[in-house]
Amino acid sequence: MSEQRRSGEGTKSKSRAAYGKNTGYKKSSQPHSKASAKHTWDKQVARTSSKRENADELQAGDVIVVTIKRLGINGEGVGYYRRKAVFIDGAITDEVVKAEVKEVQAKFIKARLLEVEKRSRYRIEPPCPVFGICGGCQIQHISYEANYRPRRI
Repeated sequence: MSEQRRSGEGTKSKSRAAYGKNTGYKKSSQPHSKASAKHTWDKQVARTSSKRENADELQAGDVIVVTIKRLGINGEGVGYYRRKAVFIDGAITDEVVKAEVKEVQAKFIKARLLEVEKRSRYRIEPPCPVFGICGGCQIQHISYEANYRPRRI
């Protein structure tokens, strides 16, 4: 018996030869059991329900209304829509804005400012005559006191 094990001629080597790798699974004579059929059905239900949810997803060109909660690192307004962060250039903290969706990602949305529905008390007329055209000064439309007030962490 010990000679068979040394040479690799035991029952284990026969099962490897018959089924390829020894994966621990036995080949069944029935192609689909009730358990696997139920599992397949559950996957199909999951697929159709996710398709219904995706029908309500945002697309580029949709118009949304967002309350801006804070400023982002590049001076854009950051709000939330359906648990996704929305980045809107030209929006300020405490404003309610209407924006057109430009890009939708898994965790964030980029949008273009269309209209300010509720104006922030920190919004001022930018001193630069080409503000909004050249893109070199992103936060000139925010008052000096709002830019330099202490921020909560």
